[in-house]
Amino acid sequence: MKQQWNDINEDVNMITILKSKFKQTSPTQIYYQSYDHDGLLLKDNIVYTGILRNYTFVLQRKDKTEFVLDFNQYHIKLSITSNDVFQLSLFNYQFQFQSLTNSKQWILSLNYYINTSKPYCFQSPSPNFYLQHKIPFEVFEKRAESLDLLLFKNKSIACQLQRLITNSEYDHVALLLRNNKNVLHVFEANSDDGVCIYTWDALMQSNFQEYVTQISFRQLYTKRDMALLLKLQEFVYKNHGKKYSVNIMKLCKKRSITGVEKENYFCSELIAACYKHIGIMENDISSCQFWPKDFAGNIKLTNAQLSHEIIIYQ
Repeated sequence: MKQQWNDINEDVNMITILKSKFKQTSPTQIYYQSYDHDGLLLKDNIVYTGILRNYTFVLQRKDKTEFVLDFNQYHIKLSITSNDVFQLSLFNYQFQFQSLTNSKQWILSLNYYINTSKPYCFQSPSPNFYLQHKIPFEVFEKRAESLDLLLFKNKSIACQLQRLITNSEYDHVALLLRNNKNVLHVFEANSDDGVCIYTWDALMQSNFQEYVTQISFRQLYTKRDMALLLKLQEFVYKNHGKKYSVNIMKLCKKRSITGVEKENYFCSELIAACYKHIGIMENDISSCQFWPKDFAGNIKLTNAQLSHEIIIYQ
């Protein structure tokens, strides 16, 4: 559970947050775009699952991200070597790939994302930049949408112990909210304030660096229509201000009980309950069974998918 920052006061106007409509995703950001693509790719004699989505090219093996290029970060060039071999290059780096499935679609999708990208970084990247996806705060603030996730790695002994017990890189998870005034907020359950909301700016103005080692960001790819956002708004309204709780009895609860309103949450339980409420997570497993580790992994969602981890502070 996250160490709470003492100098963050909840100064959010709840009427602004809860009675306004959360910002809807523009048509160009809706998941299941025709240019998104995935398939098997060969790189350096190793077979990967390649995923091209929302201007990001990722190679994964055993559900672990091992290579990532952000087309909106660097200017990347595409070269076609043969019918099934292509090369992506930037500055002095060249990466060659062989498509093992649907070569034409790879080229079509790569061309689209490269030609419509808006790179912001024009300096040569650091060595091995492609092993971890890192973006600065100002880029994150533009990309973040309601229902995206923040994953925290905190410094306290209790948090270190939790990561050890759960075999996780993270010990806390929070939800992002963006209202119709384009203000970004964090919605979370923590041991000091229970279920609370505060602005992203309030976090940035705090001394969070004293408590946090790493913050990562996962985008949720789904259709954010009005029906979904109204469900989100309902969940936030009903649960804001509830208490924080984690205990043995709660952790032993395996199945969800429908029709029973929760009176308290711990961090990942809140996220699971929210995702269930808006209909993108199955309701069979109790929300108490989900830990930050699960939201950092390959969690099963319905008509939605989480991106790879993007580091925004380390």
